[in-house]
Amino acid sequence: MDSDLSVRAAPNRLLGRQAPTAPNQVWVGDITYLPKQEGAGST
Repeated sequence: MDSDLSVRAAPNRLLGRQAPTAPNQVWVGDITYLPKQEGAGST
């Protein structure tokens, strides 16, 4: 499945900043939409 190009991606807020010099200075995440199968998890 191709990405939906009508949805704008979030800006990269790390561009132009100095690289981290120690662990835990920068955290990132990814929330990917995955459609739920019919009936999965429903009660």
